[in-house]
Amino acid sequence: MDLKRNILDSLKECEIKLGYRKEAVSLYYPQNVLKELLLATDDNLLEKMNRFCQSVVEELGEVCIVKTQEAGRYQIVIPEKGVAYVHENVEASAFLKAFVENIYKPGIRKEDMISLFRRFSDKVIVEQADEKEWAVYFELPEMDAYVYYIEEDEFGLQYHRFTRESYRELVK
Repeated sequence: MDLKRNILDSLKECEIKLGYRKEAVSLYYPQNVLKELLLATDDNLLEKMNRFCQSVVEELGEVCIVKTQEAGRYQIVIPEKGVAYVHENVEASAFLKAFVENIYKPGIRKEDMISLFRRFSDKVIVEQADEKEWAVYFELPEMDAYVYYIEEDEFGLQYHRFTRESYRELVK
């Protein structure tokens, strides 16, 4: 996975959740995830970010990457042009649509969400982090390359979506 794919996926996920609006969107990335997605090091991260912005200008417009006041965190601003491009040209996977449409339904349980994964593949990995937290993902990244970290509390289910590498780093 690379930064462009991750941005396209994140914008499509936002569109599924909130609907489409032709306006700029800001995404936030920890430095280690940016380095992972750009195949960068501390020494060449700035150069790789600049090259990335130049490489996507035709499709996404003038993408801007800036360091935030929070140490080790970056804001990526995708202009209206890029958001419109994703809306018009990127199709959400059937799995992502089903996942987002179901995760917040009242009464939905972790078992229901795991069953949803299994409707799309019988090769699903479930790792229990603690009593009310699970990482769920497809064995084959071609199905969906992300790890979905599902948390259950008194309000229902919540989730965070990680690249596989950033998830591995998180649980070390």
